[in-house]
Amino acid sequence: MVLEDPKQKKKKVGRSWRTKPLIADTKERKDRQASQTPGLQSQSCSTCRTATGLNSSIPDNVVSLEGLATFRADRSSDLSGKTRGGGLCIYINNNRCKNAMTVASYCSPDIELLTVNCRPFYLPREFTVVSITAVYVPPSANTKEAMSVLYRTISTSSILRKYLLVKLRLRLRKISAEVREEDKLCNKTSSALEYLLRYKHFSFILEALKNLEAATRLSPECCERLVGSDATGVIFTLIRSCNRSGPCMEVITFSVQILLNLSKYHLTIEAVYSVENSLETLLDLLQKYREKAGDKVAEKGGSIFTKACFLLALLLQDERRAQEVVKLPKVLDRIRSIYRLTARKHKMDEERSITRQRINASINGSFFVPPTPRKSKPPPKFAPDWVLRKDKLKDVVDPLRAIQMVAETLAIVL
Repeated sequence: MVLEDPKQKKKKVGRSWRTKPLIADTKERKDRQASQTPGLQSQSCSTCRTATGLNSSIPDNVVSLEGLATFRADRSSDLSGKTRGGGLCIYINNNRCKNAMTVASYCSPDIELLTVNCRPFYLPREFTVVSITAVYVPPSANTKEAMSVLYRTISTSSILRKYLLVKLRLRLRKISAEVREEDKLCNKTSSALEYLLRYKHFSFILEALKNLEAATRLSPECCERLVGSDATGVIFTLIRSCNRSGPCMEVITFSVQILLNLSKYHLTIEAVYSVENSLETLLDLLQKYREKAGDKVAEKGGSIFTKACFLLALLLQDERRAQEVVKLPKVLDRIRSIYRLTARKHKMDEERSITRQRINASINGSFFVPPTPRKSKPPPKFAPDWVLRKDKLKDVVDPLRAIQMVAETLAIVL
């Protein structure tokens, strides 16, 4: 009689260990959720499962869990050469993230993968999106080929590009479905021109100017249509009839911006210059708003003074126009006077800024380092906003630089 040692483990005999099927595991989880407190969910953001064994005949509601979004990629017999096994599934917790979508899926004899992009509610600003990839590599796969496919698929550039394209496509479809006939740019231009030429109510005129500014900024056809309706003369009349109140300054800002959009387009710039007393009107704007110099923050845009200077510089780039302006009485003296006042104010602001920086540096215990001068670059070309080009110059927002551009176009010695 042989006695067995109780400490000695018996060797298990039978079939090898296998993963629990996803359907059976899902049923157990559903039963567990029903027995727990209602609404109690997992604290994790996502859960991945491989070798699910699912196929197209099994609907999503069979394997779905309450409070979790289901993303699955079943094995394809045509692509993998196998009819059983395989398959991937990713669960995303709706309490942590509701903005998730499938951006990549791949199936071959060597590898199966599924990539889902999501943006959790609590995500640092440095990260725009989180990519979750579930991978299954069969035991008989070529690992080198599998790693090559995995690297190409989950590379950051391709995933982000697909994610942004899908988001953009969905947004365009949503906007196209909600668009109305009166919201089209051509119809908005027609109604805005009608309001501008017929009505005298201030709110109607301001709304018309806003629509015309957007139309002339985005469409060359709308620029030509505005010029064909002789609306440029009406815009200059509006500018001359305004005072320095807040609503009138808003009207002047949109009016000058419309003229600026027209002046950037080579087919409509002459229509702006040929309006009677157009240059005198712009010079009066410079004289009136010279102490209200523009904001230097590019996102906020320039003020009336800066926009008017930029408009004058665009109009006077042509030599013929510049010679005609030089012959006008007292034009050069007015520009020199405006430049001196602007340069004096700019110098005072710069001295205050340097003094403030030195005081802060002495309080904080650091040293003030003056900015390093940069080499001047060749001046880029002006172009309308609908022209997408890298060397295109943006609107000038520095008042001193704007008045200097006017002086340079007229060759004025300051």
